[in-house]
Amino acid sequence: MGYKLELICAIEAILWGTWLLVPWDTFSASKTFRFMNTIAPEWVWGLTVCLLGVCQLCGLLVKSYKTRRLAAVLSIFTWTLVSIAVIAGNYQSTATIIYPVFVVMSILIYSETTLWKKLEGKL
Repeated sequence: MGYKLELICAIEAILWGTWLLVPWDTFSASKTFRFMNTIAPEWVWGLTVCLLGVCQLCGLLVKSYKTRRLAAVLSIFTWTLVSIAVIAGNYQSTATIIYPVFVVMSILIYSETTLWKKLEGKL
């Protein structure tokens, strides 16, 4: 499950980040994301999450447990922050349910990469 889940999360992060880097004002289109704009501008969120996805993808491509675990920890932090910001912005939005799922997936990825590293005797 690990590689597939990590690949999905990496692609999703790259797409989500890229979406925020396009020239239209995504955050002002919905009150759900307005609070995120008070934390950082849209391009900062976009660039950060896009780079996070690239880091995840690189960790998979070079088969680096260290990079994959680091990316998982950063993903947990990032998606937790996004989840809190979305809930603060509009707790009634369906985004309130969706973004915490990325946190859970990131925790699963971290747990799985740690377990496999222990089983291979690399930890």
